[in-house]
Amino acid sequence: MGGGRPETITTPELEEAILDAIEEDPSNSIRKIALQLKVSSKTVWKVLKRNLLHPYHIQRVQALLPRDFHPRLMFCRWLIHTMAHNNNFLPNILFTDDANFSRDAIMNFHNDHFWADENPHVIRETHFQQQFSLNVWIGIIGDYLFGPFFLPARLTGESYTDFLQHHLPTLLEEVPLQVRVNMWFMHDGAPAHFSVLARQHLDVIYPNCWTGRAGPQNWPARSPDMNPLDYYLWGHLKALVYKTPVLDVNDLRNRIIVNCNIIRDTPGIFERVRHSMTNRLQSCILSEAEECKIRWTYIRDNYFKNKRKQKLGTGSAASSRPTKWTLLEHLKFLELVKTERRRLQNFDESQNDNNLQSQTYDDNTTDSELQIDNEIDDVLQKDQNQIWAQVDQILPAVNQTLHHYQEDLLNPQQQNQNYCKI
Repeated sequence: MGGGRPETITTPELEEAILDAIEEDPSNSIRKIALQLKVSSKTVWKVLKRNLLHPYHIQRVQALLPRDFHPRLMFCRWLIHTMAHNNNFLPNILFTDDANFSRDAIMNFHNDHFWADENPHVIRETHFQQQFSLNVWIGIIGDYLFGPFFLPARLTGESYTDFLQHHLPTLLEEVPLQVRVNMWFMHDGAPAHFSVLARQHLDVIYPNCWTGRAGPQNWPARSPDMNPLDYYLWGHLKALVYKTPVLDVNDLRNRIIVNCNIIRDTPGIFERVRHSMTNRLQSCILSEAEECKIRWTYIRDNYFKNKRKQKLGTGSAASSRPTKWTLLEHLKFLELVKTERRRLQNFDESQNDNNLQSQTYDDNTTDSELQIDNEIDDVLQKDQNQIWAQVDQILPAVNQTLHHYQEDLLNPQQQNQNYCKI
């Protein structure tokens, strides 16, 4: 007989308990739920599958600071706007980056398998006592991949500028002249890239045509999702390089060169990378808009909560009343919005009642009736203008609050202080 708990007959109560356990903790494991409910893991799995629930892997993403959101949004808007006026702009950007390749690779064992009829107990040695590494530079422009070029292990502003002056022009010789004339240079805000020597050189060679930290077009910090080398090349290249254990530094160097040639010769790969770049830019703009909408909803709801709390009387309830919210006075225009919504709703209901009595607004309408309709429209428009004028007055305060709210997301301990424990 097989081991494990025998499969249990599923009842509506059991199915509801399993779904409640998942809803309470979506990261809960099937085995843990089965132990808690004293059923078999197979029963839990069948219930989840029948309710169209699937296990998804957690993705690791770059952590952002509150001040990062606006520069990222501005960069995405600038790039999309420029691409709309110049279809060849994105293929003319030289995306560059450098990465470290060491003896110990960061392996994703979730995707590594060894098929056999019996467990061969395959192992992978790591954490060697003797270490070596290479600092690799690669560039991508259009359908061309440049490099690899092996930089010094410790990259400084002087050594990076020397690379830009003496080695980069040689690597770009195979690029068509028309592409080089319209080329934009891109690098991130690494300390060596930010050096005065490097920036001065780029201002001379690519005047107003390069993006980076403090460049003509500022590169947003902590944005590897917008650099094709970060979101595609390095991960794919390292998966190829570290497919088998590396023997020595020369073996590592040769593998990097060989696998760069393999990627370079892959048909249509860079077109797909550019398509992914476009989708990422659009997703960034949409996510920022949704995030702003969520934050505004949060502020609006807290306004009405504070208004209700202000109506508390004296006594024990008054002692627990929070301090006055700083934005309470600025958001008073929301009362006008609330009143306007009710009036428009009542107006629509009355119009529907009138339509039931008279289905058509015939040609016999008198001038006085038209004048009344126009006066109603003028009143509604006037109220709406007043509302938007109030919105313009409080925008600075709202922006400041949104900034505090973003900081609160990263530092929840300060949330009660910034929002007066609302």
